[in-house]
Amino acid sequence: MMSLFGEYLYQLIQSRELSISRLSRESGVERTAIHRGLSGERVLPYPAVRQLGDYLKLSPQESRRLYQYYERLFEGENTSRARELIEKMFQSLTALPQAEESHRDWFRSRGMPDDFQGKSTYKGYGEISGILRAMVAEELKRDHPLLELAAPAGMQILTECIGRLYTGKVSIRISQILCFDTCKMEKEYNLPNLECLCCVLPNAVLSREQYDIHYYYNEGTQTSYTDPLPYFLVTHGGALCFSENCQIGIYLPGQEQAAYFRACFYGLLRSCHRLLEYGNEASGGEALLEAAQKRGTCGILTAPFWMKGEKMSMLFTRACVSGFLETGRMALAEGREERQKLLQGFLEKIRGEESKGRMINDTLFQVPKNNSFIFSTDNFCLLYGEGQRQAIKLREPNLCKALYDWAIHALDSDFVFDRERTVEILEEIIFEKGRR
Repeated sequence: MMSLFGEYLYQLIQSRELSISRLSRESGVERTAIHRGLSGERVLPYPAVRQLGDYLKLSPQESRRLYQYYERLFEGENTSRARELIEKMFQSLTALPQAEESHRDWFRSRGMPDDFQGKSTYKGYGEISGILRAMVAEELKRDHPLLELAAPAGMQILTECIGRLYTGKVSIRISQILCFDTCKMEKEYNLPNLECLCCVLPNAVLSREQYDIHYYYNEGTQTSYTDPLPYFLVTHGGALCFSENCQIGIYLPGQEQAAYFRACFYGLLRSCHRLLEYGNEASGGEALLEAAQKRGTCGILTAPFWMKGEKMSMLFTRACVSGFLETGRMALAEGREERQKLLQGFLEKIRGEESKGRMINDTLFQVPKNNSFIFSTDNFCLLYGEGQRQAIKLREPNLCKALYDWAIHALDSDFVFDRERTVEILEEIIFEKGRR
């Protein structure tokens, strides 16, 4: 099966209107080795790839892309899948919906089913979705509504329910417990845990600090309530237990039932860790400034602010640079001229390769307009909202490492412009706008 490397190398050869025989003869790379490298039967040795690149006279962009695909041959499926999940997570954050009053009404207009006193078992997505929405609607009538649930992050019914609540700006505290796979290999990314993060992080941003997420590591043991309905949701009025595939649910009304399952929830919570920690603008700004002084840290900057971060690797958007020059934000410079000098200094450091900074190619990769990100091997911080008013820190080490590795790889990926193009765009912004 032809790999991405093989497909791209074949495109390069075709674009030069070369035959394999001629390429082999004039580049010095054995014809059989080229055929096997294209088909995916064998991996071409690195010196052979370099010989082919030199002969084909690749542009800097073509060369970078070819070597990216070559590196992926050695990464393994786990790493590639992890990167795909993280890119999907960024897409989800970029596509977060605006507040909708209709979502608020979607819950408030529903009451408990007429037959709920005589019927406790519900089957299928439609019935379970209905009883779930009705339970939430009843809970919203209370002064301090609260939902507590032990359930996977990827359950469509629950993810949709939480998203609709917070998109509708409904004030309700939700606490959720996730079961994480044990991370036995530090160098391996745990994909199920990463999928959980991709599901909960967008709703955490929407919640404005009202969505508390905890996790525990599954060591293979089972608690007394995990079979056959391992998951449950608790409100003040009762509890809903449901199966792993969300096709069977049992509704248990009454304060006594609610108290029993709430005790189960808090018993489990004692062995949990907090997945996300919320902060305010001050803590977010401190995180940025602290990260800017450390090597081994990477940042994605989108909002109109800048800092003298010479050690931190940066990916940034055009809007971020333009916005900083126009308005500033958390700037270490008051006036426009001073901000322009800061940008010029940053430009020179990129030009001289003293600073690892690259501009994001927003035609290929979209990042949330009002979100910025800090990555390190043991920490991840998301700053969000107009003016970066909130911050979310991730506390699970294996997930932090996966996100950091993605960010470092992104610095040399197709998502960003190379150093030369980054310098050109910065010059356009600084000097053209500086003369206005």
